[in-house]
Amino acid sequence: MRSLEQVNTQNRISGHRLSVAKILLGMTNAQFSEFLNHEPSGHYMSQIFSGYKRMSEDRIRKVAKATGYRYEWLAGFDDWQTEEDRLRDPAVIADAQKVILYQMGIEPASMSDKDRAFLFQMMIKMGRVIAEDLTAKK
Repeated sequence: MRSLEQVNTQNRISGHRLSVAKILLGMTNAQFSEFLNHEPSGHYMSQIFSGYKRMSEDRIRKVAKATGYRYEWLAGFDDWQTEEDRLRDPAVIADAQKVILYQMGIEPASMSDKDRAFLFQMMIKMGRVIAEDLTAKK
């Protein structure tokens, strides 16, 4: 369970990110509040942006859809603004590689990082060759 301090920190992060989204959308506090189907109130929005209050999940999802930012980033759950950012993260790539190896019946711990990287580079090259071959046959 998260402490009150962790929740407050997450709310402040989320509030700041939502204020960035508001600027990106070119809206005033009142326009942003109206966009979120909330009674226009500069006070409400300033409480959200300062982290004093937390915006509902539905409203954060609406902002995510309008801006292209990930819900999890806007809500302060992680630090990947977009899905592309998340998929480029080396830790996410390593986890995905381990899942693929398990599915192939290979224990990831039995391979060195260098061997695992080589295997995946070869798989990428094979995938490109197959894709080119399939494209040429059309």
